[in-house]
Amino acid sequence: MPIYKIVLKNQTKTATKNKEIEMNKQEFCDRTTAKYENLNENDWNVISTVYAYHPVISNVNGKDEIAALYNQGGLGLLQDMYNTANAIQLNEMAIQKASVDLENMTKKHQANLKKLDEIYQTKTGEIRQGILDSMEGNHIIEGRYK
Repeated sequence: MPIYKIVLKNQTKTATKNKEIEMNKQEFCDRTTAKYENLNENDWNVISTVYAYHPVISNVNGKDEIAALYNQGGLGLLQDMYNTANAIQLNEMAIQKASVDLENMTKKHQANLKKLDEIYQTKTGEIRQGILDSMEGNHIIEGRYK
């Protein structure tokens, strides 16, 4: 279940972390040697994906860790880490989709079971009434003859 958020271009992306932390492009640049105007959309996607999803980035000091990695190895280091982070992100999205699909199927099946139960109750009532009616024709009511 996602409980961590990172804001990218006015969109909220989620990641499985232990607390909610947000980091924007300007905050990243303030912590690093990166220049805001030099980070294009693709560069920021690499940085933010690694920040949000790579397992080496902790949920406590993540901002400092991603900044230190960038300052030590530059964008190239983060690009090397991107494939792992992206795979985790895609797996998490697949898990979230499967969870939603499962919830939807469960609701659908519960609704179908409710309908079946209503049909069962109706048919059972009709059968009981038919038995009572036939018993009445034989002059048997409540286990006694008329």
